[in-house]
Amino acid sequence: MSSDIYSAVAGATATWAQMDVAANNLANVNTTGFRAGRTSFQLIGEGKGVLGKSSTQATQVFASTREGAIEKTENPLHFALSGEGYFSLEDGSLTRDGRFTLDNQGRMVTQSGLAVMGEGGPIELSPGESLTASPEGILTGSQSGELDRFKIVNANVEPTGGNQLRATGPTRAATAAVHQGHLEGSNVDSMGVMVELIEAGRHFEAFQKAIQASDDATARLNRVGGS
Repeated sequence: MSSDIYSAVAGATATWAQMDVAANNLANVNTTGFRAGRTSFQLIGEGKGVLGKSSTQATQVFASTREGAIEKTENPLHFALSGEGYFSLEDGSLTRDGRFTLDNQGRMVTQSGLAVMGEGGPIELSPGESLTASPEGILTGSQSGELDRFKIVNANVEPTGGNQLRATGPTRAATAAVHQGHLEGSNVDSMGVMVELIEAGRHFEAFQKAIQASDDATARLNRVGGS
């Protein structure tokens, strides 16, 4: 078997990973607070030319930091962020999806039921209490007064599914402003993603042809050697 097939297979595998991420982006073009994933690649081996002994590998999916459009909803438990930063959740994950509700314990939770964190712990309201939030994220209850402040942090992040993100390094102070009664839309550029899918599809076809050509060459060499 010719060694060049390994580079072709590695390229096809990396391109398939890129297509998978791009397809997921396109499927979430209307998902609130969704952060588009971007695939990074690494060249492995010696030589970077056409005849070099090298291959490509998809190494990481990171989340785009481009902001989505902010739309008004009037729901007092809807929150959007503008600027850098993410809402912190009880499991340590982060999100820009501010479609929060209250559970039966009065805790502010995400659509999946994870508690939203304040600087003092999970944010909780008394029964029947209304809430206001300042642009700095300070939360005030109609009966309790100042309750807490959103724990908003910034970090390099990667998507983990369920519209949640995970910090890939240390978190740091955030500069995002809080907009109550608003939601941030997806930051997916649908036209850009479709172009990416078309280009990746062409690359994948090229790698498939390279794999087939390598197989054919190996088969011919085997026939010659066995004749």
